[in-house]
Amino acid sequence: MKSRSVIKLLHQVDEWYVQCARATALPAGEWQTSGNGTFTYTEEDSQTDRSAGRLGGRPAVWTISEIVSNRALLAEGAAMKHCVVSYARRCARGDISIWSLQVNRFGQPRHVLTIAVDNNKAEITQTRGRFNAHQDSELASAAIAPDDGSRPHGRLNHTDRDFLLRAYRVMRFWARKEGLTYRENG
Repeated sequence: MKSRSVIKLLHQVDEWYVQCARATALPAGEWQTSGNGTFTYTEEDSQTDRSAGRLGGRPAVWTISEIVSNRALLAEGAAMKHCVVSYARRCARGDISIWSLQVNRFGQPRHVLTIAVDNNKAEITQTRGRFNAHQDSELASAAIAPDDGSRPHGRLNHTDRDFLLRAYRVMRFWARKEGLTYRENG
């Protein structure tokens, strides 16, 4: 960040996303699944507040599904504001698989976490939320955008942060079910 303003740095990041999407010569449109299963988890709790897993009195329904096409990788990257599309070649070769963890909020799915799995090692190698947010950085960060719609570029609001932190618990349930290992700072 030396000799760059925050605004200039954010502009350069935006340009990088565009270059990443253009520069990635994408392989065939779809590829084989990894063999790991999709996952659905419903948070049930007697309390009705957001932190207990209920959204306006409704249970939170979490899903984890594998991304098996270029189009879906691009959509995940656009929704999450990160460049997951750069993994397309490795997905097509079967080296890794990319998974989207979403929560259904009032009938509207919300992208929360992107998960990379090394298929050869059966290991979760990377996890990222919106704007490449990670559980460790979010727990340590006091920089949270307000929920009033005035979110500064690249910062999570309270709802996104809450969902991200809860998503890691859901991911660990899925990893256990599928026999995947996960290092906490992955």
